[in-house]
Amino acid sequence: MKLDPPTLVDLSNQVAVVTGGSRGLGQIYAIGLAAAGASVAVIARSADSLQETVEYIAETKGQATAFIADVTDRTAVEKVARQIEKQLGPVDLLINNAGILPPLGPIWEIDPEVWWRNIEVNLRGPLLLTRSILPAMIARRQGRIINIASEVGLEGKAYLSPYVVSKTALIRFSENVALETEKYGVCVFAICPGAVQTNMTDVRFSTEGQKWIPWCQEIFEKGLNVPSELAMKMILQLASGKYDELSGRFIQVRDDLSQMQQRCQEIKENNLYELRLHRLNSLKELEPFIPVGQRYILVNINDWPHQLLENRQAIPFLEKEGIYWGLPPDDQTAINELERLRHQGAKFIVFGCPAFWWLDYYTGFSLYLRNNFPCVLENERLIVFDLHLSV
Repeated sequence: MKLDPPTLVDLSNQVAVVTGGSRGLGQIYAIGLAAAGASVAVIARSADSLQETVEYIAETKGQATAFIADVTDRTAVEKVARQIEKQLGPVDLLINNAGILPPLGPIWEIDPEVWWRNIEVNLRGPLLLTRSILPAMIARRQGRIINIASEVGLEGKAYLSPYVVSKTALIRFSENVALETEKYGVCVFAICPGAVQTNMTDVRFSTEGQKWIPWCQEIFEKGLNVPSELAMKMILQLASGKYDELSGRFIQVRDDLSQMQQRCQEIKENNLYELRLHRLNSLKELEPFIPVGQRYILVNINDWPHQLLENRQAIPFLEKEGIYWGLPPDDQTAINELERLRHQGAKFIVFGCPAFWWLDYYTGFSLYLRNNFPCVLENERLIVFDLHLSV
């Protein structure tokens, strides 16, 4: 693989770990990271293939060390993590790349043990590596983890169920770890490198591949596959630290990281580049009750901020700089917040199911609402109080 040196970031004095580094994308990542100056620990089960990667990097004046381990073996992973830190130093970057595609076919025809093996490699592997590497990152208050997911993690794909399920889980896993490590200075990303020409994508030539996932071959026939250089570029960009604000997001290879960074606040406020469930907008039936231009308080935790009324301004209950940030600790806090928002121009408060429990839990707040403001709409979906009228 050839990389243009001027495009590389400087990763000198950093230690990077790449799983599945003996071939395919893992080998591409290891070569690119070494070219950028990192000392690379390459992990795989195959000693011969690993040695090929390490020797290639050495020939190009890079630094790489081979470590043999099965990423699904907890004991082996914990041991190799200790060896890496002892030999190379604290890990700055972890690339959880090791993964498998098969088995293919209808789920009722697949051996459950074979199906589960996919989950073991694609999800348990990243879990074990992350768990082994993270404590030192947290102690040092720095580090980055990049999990190699897939676009198929965003949608169902027939006859590819274990791979799809594992990648969906890996995307959510990445988001969760990012939330837990944010205060410690550790950033976590899930990425989709696209369809790169590797041993894994060679499945399209197999009888099983042609039978069950013919769309894979179509990707290459239509020229929609991704050059290995582009897949590597994204890894280097995220490793640089320039885009740490995007931690927790699922990023695809052709996404514009610079634009994402510029619009980072918008991304966070709208939960973009994350796995989310979008429902039909039940707030549409509010249009006759809330005039255009009016501000309304939306108490609808699950759907905020996706269910909004056009040409009306929704604000969350208990908010800071326009972003919902928590539940009121008691009735009086809820009442005080209601009055604060009223004085700022909120004319209605809307409870969307399943947030009805607020009115049962905060009994004092519920009585205050019902005793002081008319309920203009109440059904199985919505409860609305008019705040600029008095009972």
